[in-house]
Amino acid sequence: MTTITDLKPSIKMIKALAALDSHTRVTAALMSTAFELQPEHAKYLAIPMQKSIPGWLNRVIILDRIDKVADELEMDVVGQYATHSEVLAFLYYYKERKGNLEEWNELYFALLRYVMQKYKIDIPEFLNIPDITMDQVLLVFLNLAKTVRQLLIEDSHE
Repeated sequence: MTTITDLKPSIKMIKALAALDSHTRVTAALMSTAFELQPEHAKYLAIPMQKSIPGWLNRVIILDRIDKVADELEMDVVGQYATHSEVLAFLYYYKERKGNLEEWNELYFALLRYVMQKYKIDIPEFLNIPDITMDQVLLVFLNLAKTVRQLLIEDSHE
């Protein structure tokens, strides 16, 4: 029986292709070809990127989705939570529309730091990101991550 561990080279190749061109439908097709995806996973991977968020964030979202689906396949589940980068994108969009994050301000900065460090993106000094860790905002993150995944799935069906 083939396991996700056996297919890690394929996942790495798909991530490399996705990083070059973040067309989510192409990525979903590649993942469906390489693995036996459940329909929910294929739909999740195919959710289009947002034009209203920075390009670097769109690129890491698709990479995070690939990792998330691979993890879920290994556990034989369909997850309930959005990735860190998807929640960051939601907060970015919300901040641009509303101007203030209010109760999500600390979460926004923790996610920004986490995602930028994970993908080795230099954090410009002018951003002056407070030193807040994901551990400090974990419950808020989990609650919002569940809502964001549900919203993404609902929007993809429209």
